[in-house]
Amino acid sequence: MSALYLALILGVVAAIGIFTTVWSLNPAPPSNADIVEGRLRVYENGLPMSLTEMELQQPFNERVIRPIINGSAVFSSRQCPRKHGSRSTHRCFSPADQVG
Repeated sequence: MSALYLALILGVVAAIGIFTTVWSLNPAPPSNADIVEGRLRVYENGLPMSLTEMELQQPFNERVIRPIINGSAVFSSRQCPRKHGSRSTHRCFSPADQVG
């Protein structure tokens, strides 16, 4: 019977420990001062930028030209080695070159 009580007590202690751990991981709600401070920051710096506005602040080269070049490089690397590599290895190891 004492083993049962011991197991029950250890189970309760473990449950309290798990509950305390989960409770401590929950973030505290912001206080009124934090909310007011956030609103004041928005008014000082203007409205926060949207994702579109942040993307439009990048130079034209990085927004348009570089993705086109990268895309064409990826496309050409996928297409060229298969076609040109097979012809060159076929030419290098053809039986006609070895005779003679």
